[in-house]
Amino acid sequence: MFKDKNFPFLLFSISLFLILVLPPLMQEGMFLDGTLYATIARNMAKGLGSFWAPCYTVINDKIFYGHPPMAMAMEALLFKCFGDHLFVERMYSFLMGIISMFLIIKIWKVVHKDSQPELKLFWLPVLLWAAIPVVSWSYANNMLDNTQCFFCLLSSVSLLQLFVLKKSLLFYSILAAIFIFLALITKGPLGLFPIAIPFVYWISIKNAELAKVAMSFFIILLLLAIISFTLMNVEESKIFIQKYIHLQLFSSLSGSLKEESRFFILQKLGKELLPIMIISLIVMGIYKIKNKSIRVLNKINRQWLFFFLFLAIASSFPIMVSNKQMGFYLIPSMPYYALAFSLILLPVIKEWMDKINIEAKYYKVIRLSSVGFFAITIGFSILKYGKIGREVEKIKDIKIIGSIVGADQIVGECPELYQNWGVQAYFGRYYNISLDKRNTNRKYIVLSKTCSVKDIEKYQKMALDTKELDLYELK
Repeated sequence: MFKDKNFPFLLFSISLFLILVLPPLMQEGMFLDGTLYATIARNMAKGLGSFWAPCYTVINDKIFYGHPPMAMAMEALLFKCFGDHLFVERMYSFLMGIISMFLIIKIWKVVHKDSQPELKLFWLPVLLWAAIPVVSWSYANNMLDNTQCFFCLLSSVSLLQLFVLKKSLLFYSILAAIFIFLALITKGPLGLFPIAIPFVYWISIKNAELAKVAMSFFIILLLLAIISFTLMNVEESKIFIQKYIHLQLFSSLSGSLKEESRFFILQKLGKELLPIMIISLIVMGIYKIKNKSIRVLNKINRQWLFFFLFLAIASSFPIMVSNKQMGFYLIPSMPYYALAFSLILLPVIKEWMDKINIEAKYYKVIRLSSVGFFAITIGFSILKYGKIGREVEKIKDIKIIGSIVGADQIVGECPELYQNWGVQAYFGRYYNISLDKRNTNRKYIVLSKTCSVKDIEKYQKMALDTKELDLYELK
């Protein structure tokens, strides 16, 4: 493999993903949602909460109904194996990224199984996927969408095994259904889009029997219905699902959780795809200047281009149904956009690769540069280990206060801090400290520098070197 002319480009593609994801993961501080999910996973591993009753803190969200529990339960397994360390949620998020990367490669290899030159360009979709800003951000912040993307890719691989490699209809349809269900109980209904794969394949590729497509679709729907019916007849899962649907799904659809234009996600999608659009335009522009015309895709690759575009749209456009829209909701769709853009670039990249002389000096420079970039990526990431990457003063204050209060405590807080979800998340993640706004004569109370509470004279302010938070002790 090291002698393959594609190796430096694969190494560069992997290094691009690593340089964008590893340094943030090596540092302390994470986006609120990722910290919250890590706290729930840690609690689950310690026996505080369970799969269908995940617990955030003993005061706030004693049972967390905000999202289905699958990803947090998987993360809890790592906490059970490695203990309560900050690197555990980082390792989980990183593994989701690396495994998803290899699943993208697997899909490319299945699609191009009959064309060796194209098959060897499997680094191309990896490069474009890594260049999408929200991808690196999401994997650096432990988002649930990473795990949903993982299961959606697994279901896609399963169905491509069935239709492209002509493997067992029953086995791979059941396998796909299981992965689709796991995607559903990771981040909700957006994980259902792989259900469309049999018919999208039939429409795009045109070499599948309609009876086989219909049978696969029927098996998937039937198994999903059986699993859903079973869960709704188990009291614990029934309660969770009903609460989740009422508190999260209905609120999202009604717009009561967050108001956005229903077309916000299209604007966000355009911004996220802008880097790979620019890359594509530059590559095509350079090629056209030198060659006057651009080679077109052959028939089968045009069919696969439509296949991936259909899937990308099926996994991203339905977000418009809800008024609650965030950029990272697009994560499950991004591999398919990357695969589609890779096919657009394929004729040009393939021709350039055919012309590469591995004995030439320029190729040796490329190979050496790719190794150097990889080494710099690893070295830079190691240098970031243990440093605080975001909300530095807040995390330092929480560490000072937490070391005095101790782990597994309930501490009073002022009303202003009740809305500061980051403070609650970090206290929960670092020390399993729950903040209680009721201040029922707790031994300790945490205030922001600008906050005050009644009966504060019952407390004595502790002399601590904090910047944003103060700790008071009951006299």
